[in-house]
Amino acid sequence: MVKLVKRYIKEAKQVGLLYHFCALKDVSKYIAPTDTLSPSGLFWNRRTRNTDTVSFSRNPNLRLNTLRSYDITVRFTVDGDKLSNNHKVMPYSAYGVSSPVLNSAYVSYIPDYDTDEMEEIVVGPIKDFHKYILGVLVTVKKQDITKVELLDNSDFQVFLNYITEFNIPRDTVEIIVQGEKYKLNNLLVPSLDDIETIYKEIKNRDMSVVKKLDTDTLSSLFYKIIHELEYDYPYDLILNISECKKELTKNDIDRCRNIFIDIMEKINKDEIDDVIEFMDSLNFK
Repeated sequence: MVKLVKRYIKEAKQVGLLYHFCALKDVSKYIAPTDTLSPSGLFWNRRTRNTDTVSFSRNPNLRLNTLRSYDITVRFTVDGDKLSNNHKVMPYSAYGVSSPVLNSAYVSYIPDYDTDEMEEIVVGPIKDFHKYILGVLVTVKKQDITKVELLDNSDFQVFLNYITEFNIPRDTVEIIVQGEKYKLNNLLVPSLDDIETIYKEIKNRDMSVVKKLDTDTLSSLFYKIIHELEYDYPYDLILNISECKKELTKNDIDRCRNIFIDIMEKINKDEIDDVIEFMDSLNFK
């Protein structure tokens, strides 16, 4: 019995990297709300003889017919070794893996059905899915979708909240938009061409950028606004945001307050007390 246990543990550590592909809308609808990767239940699997399997691939560049109709797709890079500690990972032939129930009798007669084992299957659901994620690639396939449109996409916002909530490192999340690849933070922190537009939005009481960015990204944005628009100090930003406090949560205000103090640490420590006094005069807390 001891030998069998040792053999199982040893084999469980040799799965390597796995990839799960899905549409962005599926992430927002099924994965993000519960942090669970569940079987679709649409396809019959010959090996398990049920529809309860979640499919993975060893091929990071796999092209799936089932995703061709979607404008935005997601590829999760998964730690197969860690996954195998809690779930049985089974090799499976990619040929016919998505065969519907009606075709199950047909594919059982194909002699080389299990010879191509680039695919792995796991009987789902896989709870606490974030624990197994090593990286994410979001690919915008439709060429006329811009970076701004992606950031405004409701499904992308749910995906972004999922990344933030479960502390998935942002430098492991990549986005391909119009053929250009970005790290997530580089996508969220606008270029100089966009800075003035965003500042105008803040002046016009549009607080969406304040609400949707994480603290590090928001800090980078404010720092860029202050320096690249040639503002010496953050008083204008503080005043404009203060006038829209009702649109923000207390957490948003606290984050902005701390960011402004941190910025003054970088550009002029002698002014920190003045900035704090200014924020207090506006009840910016």
